[in-house]
Amino acid sequence: MKKLMRTLAPAGILALAMSVVVVSAVRADEAPGHKKVVELAKALEGGKKIEAKQLEAIKKAYDDDLEELMVVFKTRARKGLHIEKTLEDIAEGKPLPKTADLQKMARVSVVMADVIKLFGADKGDKAKKGKKDWEKFSDDMKKKSEALVTATKGGKAGDIKKAATQLSASCTACHKIFRDAD
Repeated sequence: MKKLMRTLAPAGILALAMSVVVVSAVRADEAPGHKKVVELAKALEGGKKIEAKQLEAIKKAYDDDLEELMVVFKTRARKGLHIEKTLEDIAEGKPLPKTADLQKMARVSVVMADVIKLFGADKGDKAKKGKKDWEKFSDDMKKKSEALVTATKGGKAGDIKKAATQLSASCTACHKIFRDAD
């Protein structure tokens, strides 16, 4: 009996730990602010236009805290939607995720580009950059996100990889100027 318990106990602990990871991964897009971003991304899928007041509501939901908003891009373990890591993986040549997942990530990025633009360049003075650069990076992010949406609709792996890599590069370029070191 003791031998059986010693064998089953580690398996039980492992199963419990894995269930916590799975639940947190499923729940990441249900975080209060993330949920609004995902809802607008779904609206884009249906062809609806997003109104400025909807974007402002997301900004307000994050109490004007850009760092908290950007968690949307982080890994599931950090309560994000795993977008940043997925884009990096694609750029490195790793297998593409399911098309539906990638389309969702791309649409979320489109919404996020519009919301991010509302925050302005609060860190611009440190980098001797400002509003003009912030808007340029936000606009580029939106353009690259929309290109990824288009590529996923086309279904060609090469086009998807190219668009994902360009979006990842757009993010990296902005982060070099405006992101605090993690």
